[in-house]
Amino acid sequence: MACVLRFATYEHFMCFWHLIEPSTSKIVSVSRAKGASTDLEEKITLRAKKLAPVDELFLFLMHLSVGMTLRDLGHRFDIHRTTASRIVITWANFLYNLLGSVCLW
Repeated sequence: MACVLRFATYEHFMCFWHLIEPSTSKIVSVSRAKGASTDLEEKITLRAKKLAPVDELFLFLMHLSVGMTLRDLGHRFDIHRTTASRIVITWANFLYNLLGSVCLW
């Protein structure tokens, strides 16, 4: 069973955002390495600011909770679908690193 992150209200979402917002200054984007490398490796680069971080988080949560396709998210947020894909991967990694050590029980 997949764990889906949803918030009951906008206020709950904003409370979560305010908790993680200080850490978002250190977030980096995962992108395809471009260059002379023969194998497809991923490298970490400074992320472009097409969307505000809170909008990126919202995009990520829409992808998880509603199951929207990357093409649909790209259309809704006026970005390319590959950019939406990079945002989803970046936020999945970021939240895993940030929240992965939190003891739930």
